[in-house]
Amino acid sequence: MREPAVDLIWRRSLAALTAAIMVAGIWFRLTAYGDLRLSVATMDSDSYVQSSRLPLFSWASLIGERLFTTNTFYKLAGAQDCHVETVSIPAIGRESVRTLQACFSSIALGQSLLSVLASVILVGSFSTMLRHAVPRLVGVAVLIVFAFAPQVSDWDSVLSSESLTFSLFALAVGLGVLGLAQASRVGAAAGFPPRAAFTALGACLVFSLWILVRDANVYTALILCGIVLPAALVTKPRRLVLISVASAWLLVSLIALITAFQSSRWRIPLTNAFEEYVLPYPSRLATFEKYGMPSPRSPQYPGWFDRHGPSSYLLFLGTHPGFVATTLFDHLDSLVAENNQPYFKTPSMPLRNLAVRAGDLVHSKSTSVLLIDVVVVGVIVVLAVRSRRGHMLTSAGLVVWLLASAAATMALTFFADPIGVQRHVLFALFLFRLVGWIGILILCDQALDAGHERAAA
Repeated sequence: MREPAVDLIWRRSLAALTAAIMVAGIWFRLTAYGDLRLSVATMDSDSYVQSSRLPLFSWASLIGERLFTTNTFYKLAGAQDCHVETVSIPAIGRESVRTLQACFSSIALGQSLLSVLASVILVGSFSTMLRHAVPRLVGVAVLIVFAFAPQVSDWDSVLSSESLTFSLFALAVGLGVLGLAQASRVGAAAGFPPRAAFTALGACLVFSLWILVRDANVYTALILCGIVLPAALVTKPRRLVLISVASAWLLVSLIALITAFQSSRWRIPLTNAFEEYVLPYPSRLATFEKYGMPSPRSPQYPGWFDRHGPSSYLLFLGTHPGFVATTLFDHLDSLVAENNQPYFKTPSMPLRNLAVRAGDLVHSKSTSVLLIDVVVVGVIVVLAVRSRRGHMLTSAGLVVWLLASAAATMALTFFADPIGVQRHVLFALFLFRLVGWIGILILCDQALDAGHERAAA
């Protein structure tokens, strides 16, 4: 047992070292990759500009070609009258370099700064979940590299939805974990103190905005609600807060689902999916005929497709798990084979070259990551159930949610549109890689806990 003065010095030294690692990471991120205002557009970028012209809180902004959050972001950046200049089309070998597009410089800068803020909050809040110095310091170092490596940071220069997808998710999870940590310091019987309630409210708001970045995000939200609502049944002092938060997410998710079906966003991707996975195969055509689908060459087909295409396709995927599993398995190697964005090239920079190599270490291009995730998460769940300790149950809930979200997002985005599938599954791969590192750190922390308990006995 350390003396109080020694313990205080130790804790402050640990906090100072943790802060130093994070400050070094921030400095590297802000200085090593060039001008933060540089950007490159994709073939979809112009649609974000057009969508930003819609009235801010109108129904049209929800059912347009792009979702509410990206519309709002581009509108606040003043991009309504902008025209993209540097466009990259990797599919035809047209990979550009980033340029200073004056009209979009504030968007690129804003995406980069938001990414830095979100990553710092996520890494800092997760470090509070680890009870021992070694896994905490290693965790901060690994997750800073994970967040600030070019494999993630490069997307902040691309005028698309990926940057907001990464940043708002990291910010929401970071605030959520921080709110739980603040609440745990006062004990369960005290409910949610004001600071924790304010942090939780921020997490709820950011997560709601994240849901409205991409249609696929709604499924991650529904999975989280499926975890939070049962948790509310066993945490009586905080039951009202948890139910309120889950209800808010359910409401936003419902709005997202309604607007997705009322919009035209799904038509082109679903047409591509039918042409790739359904129409060339007689056995699958026969299944869809049972769902009421007329001949694809008949005049009735477009009307059926508009009314019943999405629901029939989801029903097919849900009732044919073998097709889903085998098709995904056949393509896994190609999906994980690349972890860098394909939209722009950069001049050779020593620090950036070093960062790319470091990023390859934490953003593995091996499919073994998926198996490691399942094993690590399974062990954490078993340990949490056996110990029934609050911090282990929280950790188990976090990694289960992340892994389930990764799997659901992977399946749904892969089958949603075969065109540009590598970009569509990007967030799922991000989650698979993240949950592996988080899970390993939690297990290391738990192993040290068990070792201290045996030593004390």
